[in-house]
Amino acid sequence: MSAVEYNSLKDIYTGQMFIYLGDNPLSFCKTATLKLSQDTLDAANKMAANWDVPLGGKKSYDITTESMLTNKTGELSYNDIITAIVNGSTFNFWFGSVVEAAGVTDTAAKTYTKDTTKPSFTGVVLPTECEIKSENGSIATCSGTFKGVGAITPVAAATA
Repeated sequence: MSAVEYNSLKDIYTGQMFIYLGDNPLSFCKTATLKLSQDTLDAANKMAANWDVPLGGKKSYDITTESMLTNKTGELSYNDIITAIVNGSTFNFWFGSVVEAAGVTDTAAKTYTKDTTKPSFTGVVLPTECEIKSENGSIATCSGTFKGVGAITPVAAATA
């Protein structure tokens, strides 16, 4: 059996994971977090000799984000999240790595596309919280929390 090579320069993600709600990325994100969890059922009994015997129970997932506040037309902003909370609407979501458009030299204006060569996740989320924060002398931010509705779908990396 051959040894597996681990290359820190190639094998580690570098912070370019995005959350898309519908067809649009969450604009000007600073953080994108996907959290999956599973409840456990206690199946311990006298035959377990005083050891825990957990069984997998109900599963759930949440996504959270913090971004710089924007009202950019054609992009997903805090107004869309607040509107969805008021209306009780859900979003289809995608969570995964992105690729910067080639040849863009302006570091402040970039275009990104979903990187289908890496695994990603899809599902439906209900926005449950939107917080807007504005401090004197700082960039205004918006954070959001979204609760998964139904199952999350792992998407395998596309092969060439």
